[in-house]
Amino acid sequence: MNGEADWSNPLYIIANAIALSLVPLTVIYVAARVGRVPIRRLLDRYCELLVSGLLLIVAWLVYSSTGPSWAAIVIVGLAAIVVLVRYEYTVTKFSGQTGGFSRNREGPYDDPIECDPLYHAWKPIKGAKWIWKQNKPSDQEAQRGQTVWHRLDFWLLRSSHGVVNATLTLMVDDSVNVYVNGQLVEENIRSSHVPTTVYFAPFLRRWNNVIHMEITNDPGKEEATGEDNPTGIVYVLRIA
Repeated sequence: MNGEADWSNPLYIIANAIALSLVPLTVIYVAARVGRVPIRRLLDRYCELLVSGLLLIVAWLVYSSTGPSWAAIVIVGLAAIVVLVRYEYTVTKFSGQTGGFSRNREGPYDDPIECDPLYHAWKPIKGAKWIWKQNKPSDQEAQRGQTVWHRLDFWLLRSSHGVVNATLTLMVDDSVNVYVNGQLVEENIRSSHVPTTVYFAPFLRRWNNVIHMEITNDPGKEEATGEDNPTGIVYVLRIA
């Protein structure tokens, strides 16, 4: 085509779409490696922004071709909802759907693994699942005990002044310290048959927020196994 664009050719459109998508995907890969966060989380955000952007482009095309119309207004409204639901009203995240585990606070963080409820007599947290860095501790970890870090990160368009309520409701075996944006919010929450709720709205900030949980499984008996001295955490995060 002598260098001329041929937008009537489907293969030309597909080739350009693939080429253009490689740029943000490369950026996502580099950001995930540098920031030590799971690539899938960055891909989720990229897809949400992509959908919002496509809706806005469609709205602009409708508006430019037909002038003011209900179709354009509806499409813009849908795009706004996609952005706000994801970034403004993060609302609820259950354990097992986000976050990761690491031996060090700095990471890298591995995706959580669902494990069986540790004690069926404990009151469950609706919709949430017990998670850990593995299905159960090794015998050595059960005997010596271990401390791991769990990280959550989420975005808000508001600062703490615009958040009405922010809670982390959890149960853990054996204890946990909760940090929000680097500040210790709750220390030494111990095992309990009922959930503990941590309130942390004053510690939030605009844009990116990070919650770290320092979780410790106490040493077991000398001959303890992963079955004898299990560990894990279950929680639900709510922001409104």
